[in-house]
Amino acid sequence: MLCLTLVLHVYAITRSNIAVSALVLFFQMPQLLLSLFAGVFVDRFEKKGVLFFTNIVRGLTLVPLIFLKSELVVLYGGALLVATATQFFVPAEAPMIPKFIKKRLLLPANSLFTVTLYGSIFVGYIMAGPMLKYFGITTSLLTIAVFFAIASLLNVLLPGRNDSVLLKKQIQALSNAT
Repeated sequence: MLCLTLVLHVYAITRSNIAVSALVLFFQMPQLLLSLFAGVFVDRFEKKGVLFFTNIVRGLTLVPLIFLKSELVVLYGGALLVATATQFFVPAEAPMIPKFIKKRLLLPANSLFTVTLYGSIFVGYIMAGPMLKYFGITTSLLTIAVFFAIASLLNVLLPGRNDSVLLKKQIQALSNAT
């Protein structure tokens, strides 16, 4: 949602395909430069903390964009920072699945993860245009920042190194109740 929102906004303020191409370059540059190293780096840290921190960074990065929404340099910098944080978020995301799921259910759980990942991208692209048109760039960016804040808060509920036993007990209690 953020990528298309910024693409549409940059085009609206510049009417320049080159400006939009530059924005896409800033979104893609971290993927090209960091994807090989981000996973190795993330493996050294607790995934729960990485997910929490990267969501906070992505949400806070949008705050200057809300106030300086007509400044291309700020928009490009925001895209670069969000994309950089995302490169550390992605390798921390999928390894959390085995902490919730029994080994025999990993294949369907991973399939569900992939479907929901691509589904969320699909929904984000569908929502970006109407959201921008009817509510404007400020509300769109604020909404996305709130989504990142909610994601950060939900990351607190994820199991960490020391709380996997507690989580297993909670899941067992929940499955016994149903």
